[in-house]
Amino acid sequence: MSDEVPEAQSREDETFMRRCLEMAREASARGETGVGALLVRDSNVIAQAGEATREQTDPSAHAEVQAIRIACRHEQSTDLSGCTLYATVEPCVLCGYVIRRAGIPRVVYGVAAGQAGAVTSQYAILSDSNLDGWPPIPEITHGVLADECQDVLKRREAVVLSWSGGKDSSLALAELRADPRVRVVALLTSITRGYDRVSIHGVRRELAEAQAIAAGLPLIEVALDPQSSNEAYEAAFRNALARIRADYPSVRKIAFGDLFLADVREYREKLVSASDFGALFPLWGRDTRQLAEEFIAAGFSATVVCVDTTQLSADFAGRAFDAKFLEALPAGVDPCGERGEFHTFVSSGPMFANPIAVRRGELVLRDDRFMFCDLLADG
Repeated sequence: MSDEVPEAQSREDETFMRRCLEMAREASARGETGVGALLVRDSNVIAQAGEATREQTDPSAHAEVQAIRIACRHEQSTDLSGCTLYATVEPCVLCGYVIRRAGIPRVVYGVAAGQAGAVTSQYAILSDSNLDGWPPIPEITHGVLADECQDVLKRREAVVLSWSGGKDSSLALAELRADPRVRVVALLTSITRGYDRVSIHGVRRELAEAQAIAAGLPLIEVALDPQSSNEAYEAAFRNALARIRADYPSVRKIAFGDLFLADVREYREKLVSASDFGALFPLWGRDTRQLAEEFIAAGFSATVVCVDTTQLSADFAGRAFDAKFLEALPAGVDPCGERGEFHTFVSSGPMFANPIAVRRGELVLRDDRFMFCDLLADG
């Protein structure tokens, strides 16, 4: 199998695999297995198809076989030796036989097929050079857009998570990762220019970046000016959504860690829907005291980095978010700070590959209201 391909070829492979993914999604929407395939000659698509075994009541109507049938009619020949076959999933033994007999010299696929794969299983008909009288074995390129191909095959939804770096977004990430129907592909965070910090929370950019690395996810930034108007925020957010659309075409939803504020949820839904995205709220409606206790019991570590002193005493800033913190909260303060009473930074937890070492810096009061605890990378 070929693991290294020239950069230009790699870009072309991704372009054609995205076409395959369209076929796979259409097949999945029809109730078929989510597999798509196409044949390319001289950088032109000459045939494409999705799985159709149920629709055609034909167990041989696999995406690859369907595409090869169309290509043979197009070429008026069973010789497809000038073509490349793309498929979202490794061709099975049935498809491998047809591919070999058609003389297709190159096969590109996304994810392995398992026990019936014509490349990786014990029935590796696409890599068996001991078949006398058969056309040469094809060059194989695998793993192209593998995660997206797997998403469609498993009917798994790719999402981007709005990320503040605090407990609610961390709990949302853990919840989403535990859901087999969802795959988080990136984190989306707001950074205030000049301060170079996460907006509202006041956490340094380098710590947000360290969280993303520990979570194994890219970090997408919404760049904001200090004291940004709501219109400026929405424009910057729409710009970030446009980048997500370009860089992650399979993403259709943005997830948020909101808990119960209906007006906030409605605002977010309207904001993302204007760019043709949906909104997902994995923690919505959960009891906030229970969530806070679950957070602590699960082994998360967090520090309170911002306190709204009109709702909570300034001396809560800089404290660890733990059982003692919860017990000390006055009546009327939400245990998760959902009304903006306080914000946190999570330095370790089950969704991080490693803890982020931090130390507390100075306390700073801003706007005669918000007490910030500066956190610095430690080591």
